[in-house]
Amino acid sequence: MLGKHICALSSNIDKSLLEGEGGLQVVCVGSVWKSWDVLREGFLRGMLPRNDRDVTIKTVTLLELKQSCAIGAANLGARSVGKKLPVKYAANATVFFSHTFS
Repeated sequence: MLGKHICALSSNIDKSLLEGEGGLQVVCVGSVWKSWDVLREGFLRGMLPRNDRDVTIKTVTLLELKQSCAIGAANLGARSVGKKLPVKYAANATVFFSHTFS
């Protein structure tokens, strides 16, 4: 079901997010991801396009936060008033899964 949620939103995802390094990067929060071994197969099946509106996602990378999500919120707030915070996003998350569809 989780993969289907991403697929359902795929037509609204900016192309730059799909084409960057690691493809679509998804930050996974919550204890449901502790059962990843059980969820993996269904998640990947759910990511497959079901109709003409769904965009094919070539690569998906799942990330686990190492820092508080408040860092991202603070950065968005600063940007909204024209300021820039020195945030290194790569240092704030760890990749726990990546898959490229054939």
